[in-house]
Amino acid sequence: MIRSMTGFVSRSLSLPAGEVSIELRTINHRYLDINLRLPEVLRAQEMVTRELIQARLKRGRVDLTIRCNQSEHVADEILINEDVLAALASNKKRVATHFPDSSVNFFDILRWPKVMQKPDANIDQLVEPIQAALPEVLTELITQREREGAKVKTFILDSLSSMREYHLSMQQCWPTVRANSRARLSSRLEELQASVDPNRFEQEVVFLLQKQDIAEELQRLLVHIEETEKVVTTGGVVGRRLDFLMQELNREANTIASKSVDSDLTKAALEVKVLIEQIREQVQNIE
Repeated sequence: MIRSMTGFVSRSLSLPAGEVSIELRTINHRYLDINLRLPEVLRAQEMVTRELIQARLKRGRVDLTIRCNQSEHVADEILINEDVLAALASNKKRVATHFPDSSVNFFDILRWPKVMQKPDANIDQLVEPIQAALPEVLTELITQREREGAKVKTFILDSLSSMREYHLSMQQCWPTVRANSRARLSSRLEELQASVDPNRFEQEVVFLLQKQDIAEELQRLLVHIEETEKVVTTGGVVGRRLDFLMQELNREANTIASKSVDSDLTKAALEVKVLIEQIREQVQNIE
């Protein structure tokens, strides 16, 4: 099964410690590019979260955003750091021996760094449910990408089927094109009323047909079509492989079009190029 690299999943969690929103968005990218926007309480979980994503996704830009809004009673709750307060009191005594008339303002103490804190007890109440929800969110995203990948697979196989038809028409057309090239050269010589050695004429015909010969290109084109069908049907992480095959298909179609001296052959080659470009656009979004 092939997967698209595009997907979006959002989930909300109502927890005793507050409301949590999780948004996971992916778009196409050459490699796996993970961008995390996490609240402060989840900073310690960043590596675990990154490894979780790396284990499930192989390509694409991944944007994970988690927002936490603490409940009112938690947000309003404030704790005093007794250790910092004790250190300040100890230092105050030493300072007072040198400045006996100095006074301490209560609000200045509260503004001192780390004296006032929010309770740490609620961190686990947020972290554990979020870590439990992330695998489920990833599974939902992958299911979404697989559904999109199934549509892309159908489109590519249909396009390859059309490409096979154009390949067959070119293959059937080529003997006629070759015969017409020989007839045109012979007719041109008759118009010029030129006397040409038969052996030399055959040599020129062979040289001309070699320049126009597309048999090898047609064979390679068919091989690449078959390989693309096989890769798409087998599935897996095949985006880069398919991108390479599109380059090879395009190379053969270009060569056939450049060698063509027949309008029908040229038209078929150009139609193949159009199909290749349409497939290439879809391939850019395959994992």
